[in-house]
Amino acid sequence: MNRIHRDSAVSVPLPRPHLGTRLVLGTILVTLAMAISSQVRFPIPGTPVPFTLQPLVMLLAAGLLGGVPAAAAMIGYLALGMTGLPVFAFGGGAAYLLGPTGGFLIGMVPAALTAGLLAARWRSPFAIAAAFAVGIAVLFACGTAQLSIFFGRDLAATLRAHVYPFLIGDLVKVAIAAAAVAAWRARPQR
Repeated sequence: MNRIHRDSAVSVPLPRPHLGTRLVLGTILVTLAMAISSQVRFPIPGTPVPFTLQPLVMLLAAGLLGGVPAAAAMIGYLALGMTGLPVFAFGGGAAYLLGPTGGFLIGMVPAALTAGLLAARWRSPFAIAAAFAVGIAVLFACGTAQLSIFFGRDLAATLRAHVYPFLIGDLVKVAIAAAAVAAWRARPQR
């Protein structure tokens, strides 16, 4: 009878999950992280747009998963909210996307795609931050367009009331996300 000695250390390498499986799981996790991050909200006086952690999660997804999977996660997040689940900052439902903050929510898709595609080849935190800043600019453009239509204001007034109050906070999110993604990419591969 063959016996395995207790003191023998046999190391059997575990198979690594297939890249497609990791991307699907990552996309699902990002979708859930978006729902959770929307609940961390701080109202800003004078604007219906709250300060949330959603842009940070979106940028991290773009840098870690890539543009297309991150955009897919944003679509999944929007789909959850459109079903009526309260995953947006102040509720859920398809009509929410037609309200004042809908442009920012819808803008997460092209912003994630843009940031992810631009940052895909870079390892430098500064280059990644530049890519993420472009992603945030796309997000602001989408949100500003809908806010201008919703409130019937000119662009300058919309920017003053609904964008400028978020610039510093979102630049901090860009810096945090870029540092985290650069550190992740620089780690030793096993």
